[in-house]
Amino acid sequence: MELDAIEYLAAKYLEVGGTGRLDSHRAFVRIAEEEPEAANALWRNRIDSLTDDDRRRFELLVEELRVATN
Repeated sequence: MELDAIEYLAAKYLEVGGTGRLDSHRAFVRIAEEEPEAANALWRNRIDSLTDDDRRRFELLVEELRVATN
């Protein structure tokens, strides 16, 4: 199965060490200073520019992937 662009970004973000996650209020929390440079670069170059809807989908997918791999 081929990944769409948002699915790819979510998987790649985790692959390069991204640590963002949903908190108990379902808000996405990320501490950039604690992430590897590769995760920060991906965030700056690809994720920061997502639309609000795509950003929320990205955030939910990151959480789903994180849970699925634990």
